[in-house]
Amino acid sequence: MKKTIVCVIICLFNLPAFAIDYKDFPPDLQKILDLRIAEVNTNGGFCVAGVITMSDGARIRSGEDVMVNFCNSIDEPLWVYKDGWFIMGRALQSEYARERGKLRVRALGYEPNDVSITIPKGEITYIELGAQKTSPEDLASIEGVVLNDQNEPFSGARISLGFPFANHGYRSDTGDTYSHREMTTGQNGQYSFKGLSSAEHTVTAYAGGCAYHSIRFTSSAGEAATKNLKLYRNRKITIDYVYQADGNRSFTEGDLTKGTVEWVNGHDGMDFSEGKAVEHQERDLEMRQDQDELKFQIFYSNGSGNGIYDEGEVDFESITEADENNHYIGAKPCIIGHVYVVKTYENNFAKFIVKSISVSK
Repeated sequence: MKKTIVCVIICLFNLPAFAIDYKDFPPDLQKILDLRIAEVNTNGGFCVAGVITMSDGARIRSGEDVMVNFCNSIDEPLWVYKDGWFIMGRALQSEYARERGKLRVRALGYEPNDVSITIPKGEITYIELGAQKTSPEDLASIEGVVLNDQNEPFSGARISLGFPFANHGYRSDTGDTYSHREMTTGQNGQYSFKGLSSAEHTVTAYAGGCAYHSIRFTSSAGEAATKNLKLYRNRKITIDYVYQADGNRSFTEGDLTKGTVEWVNGHDGMDFSEGKAVEHQERDLEMRQDQDELKFQIFYSNGSGNGIYDEGEVDFESITEADENNHYIGAKPCIIGHVYVVKTYENNFAKFIVKSISVSK
């Protein structure tokens, strides 16, 4: 089997440098490398793999201790294994290689490490990385109180602390932040995390039946930050919709489906072809709750012009045809009485009107 190798050495804290390559990986991880090498040799693209060393000699058990992320027009996690070995979870397409790529190393209590490296196309890049322990006097902390929508302390809220990068397989209920630490609030609603470096962190509060509240912060060295969070109960909307299933832009003729849907904020998104809110990946539209406000956003931009636009507070029946070019993939506020038009995942069209917004029971 052909094995293409590019070695890059990053020596950060006076450790002896050594060139790593395929043969240095444990046998079980060489099997994973074999799969990546086969992908690259067959389909092109590239892959990054290597090892992380902690400046204080701390043992790395898995991605729960340290994370590595690739960033270059895409945010891609690299899986971290025992003793700090890491391998990209898939071979990425060559378009993401370009001339330079960035690897980001994060671990609680260690300095953030962002490394720019050359990523050759059609090859495996092996790299040694390091994490420098933050000095005790420079460690920061964050604390605060979680409140409910009546401004009372929220008992039993779960709080997660992590870094705002691609998910590494250890999902919290937010689904978008890999959580390194978690705790649950008591009667006073208070939370606290200590031993932080000056890296950007994410703190998220969540509880059953509520929309999560997430904040990003970067503390100065030695700072004790205070950030309060607030949990609002999930909102529910009712919509009337018309779905045009044959790609025609008309909402009066053709293969039309009509219906009414109750849609609760959460993991589900709207799939107009099924006429309901669903969790699977092919949904057309997402609804996100920011505190007590709701917003719509396209779930996935498919490159064919899918999107959403807001017709405003108009008569629902007056929207007889979808606009051909006006679709937008950014967030749109959810407003009672407004009519929205969606170009769906399948490149069909739907229109809907928000009939009501209420607190979900």
